[in-house]
Amino acid sequence: MLTKVWTVQHLAKMLEPVQNQTHLIELLERLCLAVENLNEDIRPELKKTATLERKKQEAKEIETAAAKAVAKWKDKKRNPISAIKH
Repeated sequence: MLTKVWTVQHLAKMLEPVQNQTHLIELLERLCLAVENLNEDIRPELKKTATLERKKQEAKEIETAAAKAVAKWKDKKRNPISAIKH
């Protein structure tokens, strides 16, 4: 796991007139590791967000279906003749 926070200034200093290729390779390896760790860190939050959105959508669908059923029931109650199918 990446234990040191690399600032932009630090990264720029490491890239100064190529001191040697090992610094560049080390920088790229640390950058890849940081991106991988960031992805792992935010994955649970992305799942939570997706789950929350799905639950909101399901609740909205249930609410809409219930409202339609109530409206249909009220219509039948008001007009019992229209409820009879020919």
